[in-house]
Amino acid sequence: MRASGYKRQADDWYIEPAWAVDALLQAERPFNGLVSDPCCGSGNIPERLEAYGVKAIGSDRADRAGGKYVVADFHAALSMDQPTSVISIRPY
Repeated sequence: MRASGYKRQADDWYIEPAWAVDALLQAERPFNGLVSDPCCGSGNIPERLEAYGVKAIGSDRADRAGGKYVVADFHAALSMDQPTSVISIRPY
């Protein structure tokens, strides 16, 4: 595997900027139904989705948002939530 050249963060926690989520939501089709971010960290993606009027939930394997989102791993969260769509930046 080739290194990215960037320092790896503890627990592979990387935070996408709000502008990047906004750009995705402006470019992508409208989302219908429940949208999940199963690696939501502090919740940027679910928060931006809700700001656009999309029903959204989030989860992460660690509580990084003070109890606002479910603590579960990626696979368990998707099994529990049964979302229509998934938007996430998966850890690598």
